[in-house]
Amino acid sequence: MSSNFRNVLLYSLGVVLFYACSEKEDFSSFNTNTVEPINIGLTYRAASLRNQEITFQVFDEESNEIVDNITFYVDGSPIMGNTFSADQEGVFSVYAEYEDQGTLSTTDTESFSVVIPTKNVLVEDYTGTWCGYCPAVSAAVDAVQGLTDHISIVALHNGDDLSLAIEPDIREGLGVPSGSPRARIDRTIVWG
Repeated sequence: MSSNFRNVLLYSLGVVLFYACSEKEDFSSFNTNTVEPINIGLTYRAASLRNQEITFQVFDEESNEIVDNITFYVDGSPIMGNTFSADQEGVFSVYAEYEDQGTLSTTDTESFSVVIPTKNVLVEDYTGTWCGYCPAVSAAVDAVQGLTDHISIVALHNGDDLSLAIEPDIREGLGVPSGSPRARIDRTIVWG
């Protein structure tokens, strides 16, 4: 391919792309249709905290809540009304029985969870690939990982290809002296 032909082709392509992409599209004339969600069947919150009230509802095909002649069952036992709370964590099953035009109907059995939130411990390892003494902190972090799954580890590098430009600001803001190895737990406890 000759150099002139290639230059003309590239120039033409550039002109086409410039003009094809230079105008903003206006989609304001399009109508928007918002479709409201339709609730059908048993609805509830899939996970709740211990001792938190959970509300169960059943809706018909027209999204009308069924409130008359309905009984909810949690783990096979009827409950009073449509609310439930548990003081123990676990997975529970729920279903409802209700009258629909003189016929007894039963929803599908569904599962929900009651949980106790767990806090993860943040361990910050102030390190660098150049640091000869840093394996001691790494070994301590590995040992903690062997003891619990509730740990989040962050390595803050200094003076190497893995360091971030804001690393000095982080150190200064948290009062971490320069030099490695250093470690902090939950940003407040000096460790190692």
